[in-house]
Amino acid sequence: MAPSLKLYDAPAPNPYVVRLFILERGGLNLDVEQVDIMKLENRRLAYRTNVNPRGELPALRIDDKTVLTEITAICEYLDEIATGGKSLFGETAMERAETRMWLRRMDLEIAQPVIAWFRNDPATIDFYKGNRIPTPEARVVQKVMINKFLNLLDDELE
Repeated sequence: MAPSLKLYDAPAPNPYVVRLFILERGGLNLDVEQVDIMKLENRRLAYRTNVNPRGELPALRIDDKTVLTEITAICEYLDEIATGGKSLFGETAMERAETRMWLRRMDLEIAQPVIAWFRNDPATIDFYKGNRIPTPEARVVQKVMINKFLNLLDDELE
């Protein structure tokens, strides 16, 4: 029996990628719930408690138990459970590895710089101030923890 699926969607680039994947892949049946990101519904406690603590979209709820986030994880899962059609990630281990390689390159070299530009553009920066999760203060703590870990690792390798 196929799992019940609900995609939390919004008119934004990341959910758009998943929508395009679903259309191209085919063989998928899921419910869609629109989240109003302009009203910051994805940053409200209800969404962060019941769907995604990070307040991000898209998110895919599977059988009311598990919620997947992140475009690649969602698309890979949907690719695996789709009925009929041809895998968009590849049929062999080599094809899947090459797909993951190019996805990572596109994320690091294209998507992340564009996202940073958009979020830090003078026309949009006020919208994002205070609405990012984790907050900038949390990122500082994360960097400190990562640096401590790297220092410990360096000490062990010496």
